[in-house]
Amino acid sequence: RKVEDSETVFLDYVFRRRIGAGSVLRYELQTSLDMSPNSWTTSGYVELPPTATGDPDFEEIIGRIDTSEAPQKFMRVVVETP
Repeated sequence: RKVEDSETVFLDYVFRRRIGAGSVLRYELQTSLDMSPNSWTTSGYVELPPTATGDPDFEEIIGRIDTSEAPQKFMRVVVETP
């Protein structure tokens, strides 16, 4: 989603992350300038504090990028079992 403040436009990538004792998943937010296979990195964004979803097993995570840093930027979340 697009978020604007007085001078900057941000892109927020919003996803739900499972929490609690039953969670065995690892979540990794990644960014890329061109989506080529070796271009994905775990830097280039700010993760905002988690928020409640109303479901005790999940929390909402927001990764935010500043759109002024590059003409285009992509985000994804990789979910894996450890």
